Amino acid sequence: ETVLARRPSRTHRFAKFCRRHRGLVAGLALAFFVLVAGVLVTSVLLVKTSRLLDERNDEVLAAEEASGFLEGLFEQTDPQADPDVRLSEVAIRAAGRFEGQLQGRPALRARLLDSIAKTLLDLDLPDRAKPLLEESIALREGLDGKRSMAYVQTLERLARVAQLESRHEDAEALQREVLDVRLDLAPDSELCAHAWNNLGVTCSLFGRFDEALECARRSLESLRALGGDLANGTLQARIQLNTTLSRSGQ
Repeated sequence: ETVLARRPSRTHRFAKFCRRHRGLVAGLALAFFVLVAGVLVTSVLLVKTSRLLDERNDEVLAAEEASGFLEGLFEQTDPQADPDVRLSEVAIRAAGRFEGQLQGRPALRARLLDSIAKTLLDLDLPDRAKPLLEESIALREGLDGKRSMAYVQTLERLARVAQLESRHEDAEALQREVLDVRLDLAPDSELCAHAWNNLGVTCSLFGRFDEALECARRSLESLRALGGDLANGTLQARIQLNTTLSRSGQ
């Protein structure tokens, strides 16, 4: 059989080189893979760092806008010019001045709406708080969905509006929705204990004392587990339980 001579191919020469210099080739291959891995890790870290910086800058900008809003509000409320100004008037001015503010920042707008509404509720002004909370709940739903802690925080305040307006059936429905979400997301939290307490108070108003007592006991157990017997929340829950027992005739 005829054997034809020809120059060795590049592949053959490369394989021959690798066999002769296995240590060198292995070291070069390892260095190459380490270099590639380093480039990939660095790229990932750069992307994450860039995102964190963007988020941080966004938070700083949001804080500056919130600060600007509050500064403008208190510039309009000068206690030296008007020493008789009341907190309720400040809160009402805040609600009026907030119209159209921060439309491009729905998360920040929702938080400030909630804060102003809470102040109005504490001042027993549910009619002023209600439209702010209704806008906030719509923003919360779009941002976080209905199964979120932020959403049910606003929902809880809407339930408080319903109670102050003597719409106790509406309040109970909202309170049950709040409790359902908190039991799912944070069953051992203080917020969940408060949800049990609020529902118990409403059940007591309807004369459903067995259910009210169960809610009060659950609230007390949760708060006792979180803070102990002498914690302020535990003592308040114990008072609520005793009040419910007294109203039920037990």
